[in-house]
Amino acid sequence: MSTTLGKIQYWGLLLLIFLLPLFFLPITTEFFDFQKISLLVGGTIVLALVWALRGVVLGRLSFTTTVFDLPVVALALTLVLAGVLRTPNRMDAFLIPGTATIILVVTLLYFLITQTLVNKPYAIRYMLYTLFLSGLVVALVSAAASTGLLESVTILPPFMKQKVFSLVGAPLPTMTFLGALFVLVLGSIVRAVRAQQFLLSGLFVVLSAVFALSLGSVLLHAAPGKPAAPKVLPIGAGWAIATEALKHSPFGVGPGNFIAGFMQYRPVEFNQTDMWNL
Repeated sequence: MSTTLGKIQYWGLLLLIFLLPLFFLPITTEFFDFQKISLLVGGTIVLALVWALRGVVLGRLSFTTTVFDLPVVALALTLVLAGVLRTPNRMDAFLIPGTATIILVVTLLYFLITQTLVNKPYAIRYMLYTLFLSGLVVALVSAAASTGLLESVTILPPFMKQKVFSLVGAPLPTMTFLGALFVLVLGSIVRAVRAQQFLLSGLFVVLSAVFALSLGSVLLHAAPGKPAAPKVLPIGAGWAIATEALKHSPFGVGPGNFIAGFMQYRPVEFNQTDMWNL
């Protein structure tokens, strides 16, 4: 029984890692973030229950610690305290957009991963490969959308035929995701070459090229000055808002309360930029 639960925990974790970047449903007003958060919360809670049930079956609940545990827990506690003490509308902090809840669930997922890796030294490698496979799907779909291939697929809804369509969501998180995977693949190439696994290193080289080309195709339509370029708060204005917020409280304005903090602390110089009305 415990062996079966261990397998469910391991394969369920791989499935969650694979699906999270890809999952979306056009059944709500927001197709991507809300659906991914729902999958993250639901999947992580189920996996946590499986881990706890396995401990009950074994008659002991072991817990493996790492050097990263303390900063991860500190970050989660900070978000919870900020959500309770500083955010006027706690629904914003814990439900929609649920910034504090996301950090809490990701913290739980982190600990589930560390417990899954116990006595499974190969698991982290397969988790990384699973993430690469999911990223490959994202990269191919993003490249197909950017080059206009999806426009010729008549059965697709209009929002999937846009040049900047991505399974991750908006262009900025897509570029962040693909950029992070590109760096991870480069590290995998180095490890494979050192281990003289030349076939595997060749596959990683091809994968890195796919990530780089897909990243370039997204940048083609979302680079600064392009119509789909993401609007980003200027660094100077963001620094001024952050420092002013921290002067009033060490917890800032609280998670999910960015708009209120922006309106209260934005510098006068912001009104002279071309984003004064955003």
